[in-house]
Amino acid sequence: MHSLTKISAIGLVAGALALGGCASNEAMQKAQTTADQASQQAQAAQASAQKAQASADQAQSEVQALNAKFDSMVAEQQAERTHVSNMHKHHAMSGHHHRKHHRHH
Repeated sequence: MHSLTKISAIGLVAGALALGGCASNEAMQKAQTTADQASQQAQAAQASAQKAQASADQAQSEVQALNAKFDSMVAEQQAERTHVSNMHKHHAMSGHHHRKHHRHH
């Protein structure tokens, strides 16, 4: 938005010069054309910046979703390790031979 304000100021200065008789009609038209082009470029840049921001926001959302999924997988894996570890402790404490608990096909 700062660029658009600057461009408006350029237009006002060019207009003041024309009214003051310090600029020819041709110079005034050139200044206006330059200001118009700058305004269009500023608007295009603003649109590009908004699009880039939207892409960045989307990427950030995807990263957060992947982090959450990863955290969930890590928690599951830790829970599974705890369960397996507890099963091994149970087997070790029970004193039973391992084959008694498993059927062979």
